[in-house]
Amino acid sequence: MVGNITKLALATVLAAPLMMAGGQAHATLIAGSASFADTGPAQNNHLTFFGTFNPSNAFSFNATNGTPVILNNFLTITASDSNAFSSNVTDTLSVTFNFTQPAGGSTGISGSGTASTFLGFITSGSITWSGSSTLTFADGDTITVSLSNGSFSTFSGADIDATITYAGSPGGGGVAAIPEPASIALFGAGLLGLGMVGRRRRRSF
Repeated sequence: MVGNITKLALATVLAAPLMMAGGQAHATLIAGSASFADTGPAQNNHLTFFGTFNPSNAFSFNATNGTPVILNNFLTITASDSNAFSSNVTDTLSVTFNFTQPAGGSTGISGSGTASTFLGFITSGSITWSGSSTLTFADGDTITVSLSNGSFSTFSGADIDATITYAGSPGGGGVAAIPEPASIALFGAGLLGLGMVGRRRRRSF
């Protein structure tokens, strides 16, 4: 009986590393910061947009290869217009992402902000981005970023989500293997079984 338990426990310990190697979830640390700018038109149109990052402009998370990560309400944009009369004006906006992990690099997204005002008060407005932007690292890995469009009114800003997608290339760096919980549990059960067998053998002597 003890011999059968020993064989089973030993088989479990030997099988667990194989399962961990074949069923690993791969994750990569993504970290960096972002900045917002209102580049406006060349001439002063008295419209200014402001960007506030929530909770800060820094970000850090683990990403699975090819799976988008959404940073909800990452950026809130508001506007101020000093035009004395009614107006409908547009500024050029940009958000730059500076990455420090998995490697250094930066990429940016441009867009436009339009605000309608009446007697100096903003009544409505919208934020529209030109599309996504992709950063390619030296090892071939890529990060693609995009921003959601938004709208704002007199008393509320436009809440913008950021979507960041990491794609690791074959042979690319920066990928850390994370064993699945089930594989770890299986390995632990095998070790526990071997320990119990050892205790029984010592008692028999």
